[in-house]
Amino acid sequence: MSRRGGIPRFAVVGAGAVGSALAMALSRRGFKLRALVTASSRTAHRLKRRFPKIPTGASLSVLPDDVDLLVIAVPEQQLSSVALALAHRFGTALKGKRVFHLSGSISSDVLLPVEKKGAVVFSLHPIQAFPADASIDDRASLLRGISYGFEGDRRAERIARRVVRLLGGRFVRVPKEGKIAYHLACVFASNFIMALHESARQLTGAVGGSLRTEDLHPLMESALRYVMRSGAARVMTGPVVRKSGETLRRHLQYLDNSEKQFAAVYRALSSVIVDAMRRRHRLTARDAADLTAILGGNSRRIRRTNSGGANH
Repeated sequence: MSRRGGIPRFAVVGAGAVGSALAMALSRRGFKLRALVTASSRTAHRLKRRFPKIPTGASLSVLPDDVDLLVIAVPEQQLSSVALALAHRFGTALKGKRVFHLSGSISSDVLLPVEKKGAVVFSLHPIQAFPADASIDDRASLLRGISYGFEGDRRAERIARRVVRLLGGRFVRVPKEGKIAYHLACVFASNFIMALHESARQLTGAVGGSLRTEDLHPLMESALRYVMRSGAARVMTGPVVRKSGETLRRHLQYLDNSEKQFAAVYRALSSVIVDAMRRRHRLTARDAADLTAILGGNSRRIRRTNSGGANH
């Protein structure tokens, strides 16, 4: 794709937390960075210090014509307008260029304006969380050794695989019709874990003793470690697995009366556990039905089937 020595020349549009990290990582792996575009003057100032020889600015006019690869790292709601602006900026000069965005939930169809000008388009989503307060170097290191969700055609796959290989990552092909389910999986694996931590933090404040959120961290760390090693079904514990309807009822009574914002979350996640345990034959159909009735608030009498075990 490069016209000079096989070294791709690339530019990043939207050089925020992820875009700047990718710029750094690809530069370190031999790609030639040619320009950075960011709408934030503060970010631009930081980038100029980190990349003093690279044209940086808020306008697409800083993009040179000879780039082979354009990385679009703007928020999802801006992808359509950026694609139109790039089509206007380059016109037929887009022919043969590779253009991709980093969104996990939106397909490469959003890049149709540049594809119509002859560009090869795709999406490549890094399956990773990038803390905004980390340095560019630290965020760039987070790109190595992770998986990347690719959506695009065979023409795009070659350069996408090259990028992933250089970053030491795993290439994951995602069909266009599977993008929403793919992104939901990422959200459940990342954002909702953070939401659960925040929920646990708030509930520690309702205890009234000396319990701190930090006291729960070893529990969270060991649970996640065992899940990743053995799978959730084999290591799951708690009142659903122990078939402890009495505990479920006490939990729900407390939440409904004192912490209503967590009641729906508790019911929804406990229902997921019930279904998973039933499908794996760790709960009988009768036990699953009883627990589901409790979670739905329809049970007046609970069979005492506590099998013992851990208390969490």
